[in-house]
Amino acid sequence: MTVAREDVRRFYDEVYHRHGSELSRVPGHLRRLARRLAPWQGQKVLDIACGQGEWLRCVSALGAVSAGIDISAVALDACREYLPRAELFCAAAEQLPLDNQ
Repeated sequence: MTVAREDVRRFYDEVYHRHGSELSRVPGHLRRLARRLAPWQGQKVLDIACGQGEWLRCVSALGAVSAGIDISAVALDACREYLPRAELFCAAAEQLPLDNQ
């Protein structure tokens, strides 16, 4: 069975992320992992399927330059609340809208 990309996007927009940033709490294990993998200062990080940006918030807080891509515009709106300077793209992971940087 093949699931259409539009069905996946609709699920994330209308079901999974329907409450926006209300669901967006950074889990402790992500904060611990980011600290363990430091240093992040000035490093470019691309999170594919970033959702509401929990991982990007962790590494950004430690100095990373953040970018994310997600199929859900609702999730990206929540991510933008927390990371207004991050480069965020609404697209499928199979079609990255980025140059090879």
